[in-house]
Amino acid sequence: MDKESYFIAYSDILDRNGQLWKVWINQFGFKKRAAPTYGDVYPDEMPFNPSITMVDMQLSHATKAALPSSKYPGQAGWYFDQGAKSGTSEDFFTVASIAKASVRSV
Repeated sequence: MDKESYFIAYSDILDRNGQLWKVWINQFGFKKRAAPTYGDVYPDEMPFNPSITMVDMQLSHATKAALPSSKYPGQAGWYFDQGAKSGTSEDFFTVASIAKASVRSV
């Protein structure tokens, strides 16, 4: 864990024999906007996580996922404080609301 931001920079994942199998890497960037040309602009720098990488140490293989990306223009990606825009209110997070959402009809 990064001592200044309290974000988890990477995680080691062990196999069943306790050997290093994979490493999950979070690439954080602190800025006022997720992408240079689109997205919400915040008054303060926010901890955007524009990409992650999973490295399989045993197979010598890595996979990277990047979002938002210029390959997907207009894709929302990860943003903060979007409840009002999505129609989500604080009532959504009450115990009663969560219980009601969990009821299944047969």
